[in-house]
Amino acid sequence: LSRFPRNLNTNDLVYVPRIKDSWFRLVNRGIGLGVEVTWDPSVFRSMWLWRPLGGGLNYPWFGRIYATSVELATSWPATGLAEQVKAGTAYEIQGNGQINTWVRLRIIPY
Repeated sequence: LSRFPRNLNTNDLVYVPRIKDSWFRLVNRGIGLGVEVTWDPSVFRSMWLWRPLGGGLNYPWFGRIYATSVELATSWPATGLAEQVKAGTAYEIQGNGQINTWVRLRIIPY
């Protein structure tokens, strides 16, 4: 994130539809810490990366947000639920049903 100026005025959203390895790492060299996230690849098969670098001009950010977010997803998020159901990639849990899965977040020195 620090490689990008704060005033880029962008609000990027990048979809990663097929993840080869089920982990990612974000580091902050300035404070010497990072996070490493691993997850159940049988459930979370895609992700999206959100980078508002001075963007997000409307409420609630008003151009003041400078961040990054990694969000796991059960299926390709760009197509919408109807298309996911049609393609057979939507994850369905019946009423009163449940799913057991896992996501691990580890704080690491860097």
